[in-house]
Amino acid sequence: MDELAIRVEDVSKVYRLYNRPSERLFDALGLAGKGRFKEHRALDHVTFDVKKGETVGIIGTNGSGKSTILKIITGVLSPTSLSLIHISEPTRQAEISYAVFCLKKKKKK
Repeated sequence: MDELAIRVEDVSKVYRLYNRPSERLFDALGLAGKGRFKEHRALDHVTFDVKKGETVGIIGTNGSGKSTILKIITGVLSPTSLSLIHISEPTRQAEISYAVFCLKKKKKK
């Protein structure tokens, strides 16, 4: 793992989508019945490595999980399940965070 800057193994993220805000409240209180939400898999068992010195771009259609994977790597968002996320010591968290910032800034335009 010495030559790796970032290793992501088996990361998944599932969002619950509700028809009405009240259904979210019922779910949080444990009162949700079947059919109150549908699941959206933003990430489904994603695995990749980034070697030191590499530049990586994450591209995809809307809703494909680009921002989600960056937020999970930086610790802004918790995954639903994962095996491993490793960021080597010399890899600066600021570099990854900057990528997320640039992505958000571009979306606002």
